[in-house]
Amino acid sequence: MSEDFDEREYWPSKWSKRLPEDVICAVHYELAIKETNKNKKEILSESNVPYSDSPTQLMDVYGRDLPPSSPWFVFIHGGYWIEYTKNCSGYCARPLWQAGIKVCVPDYDLAPKAKLSEMVQQIQKMADYVLRRAESEGSSGVWICGHSAGAQLAARLLDENWLSNLTRNPRRKQLFKGLFLIGGVYNLEPILKLDEVNNVLKMAKEEAEEQSPINKVTDFKRKQLVAPGFRTIGDSDYR
Repeated sequence: MSEDFDEREYWPSKWSKRLPEDVICAVHYELAIKETNKNKKEILSESNVPYSDSPTQLMDVYGRDLPPSSPWFVFIHGGYWIEYTKNCSGYCARPLWQAGIKVCVPDYDLAPKAKLSEMVQQIQKMADYVLRRAESEGSSGVWICGHSAGAQLAARLLDENWLSNLTRNPRRKQLFKGLFLIGGVYNLEPILKLDEVNNVLKMAKEEAEEQSPINKVTDFKRKQLVAPGFRTIGDSDYR
């Protein structure tokens, strides 16, 4: 790791020009809760849908009035793998629902209850469930989006072992249209120096190397890991 490591690069709240860093996260959380609760009341169709046998691995689905053929958008929340839940992460649902897209917001176990490798396995199970369900309902496709820590988890869906199982089912492979990765952490080694995070996450160097997408996929943009037309859209694509 470089000796000129700058911790500020890993705390986006310190970059804000609109609000001081000591209040911006609280304001974000307040707005996120408000919009999520409004969306739950007005457009939530299914609450606490289990995607595995674990009682904590649940997801909310928005879009009760949309046809079965509607595409799916899965949003994996961030929070440095230690905070936030689906109950404050459904704020993105309304504009997508208005465009005819079903929105899925899953929970996953956080640290210190779960190690990062376990979270990755949970997200892979969730993606399996959504793709199976989308197939059974006749959906036109599935996009998966992750923000911050959620982007790291989403990027781990490009794991060759997980994808090898997916490619055995031509229909599901066709349904998986791509990933949106927003503000993700793809090299986890610097997180080992963030005491506020890693004192809770308790991630060792070996796990950081193993779960870093940068070590697993060398070309997000050109390598057709799933099918022709599959896209991985990252931060540079939004500029």
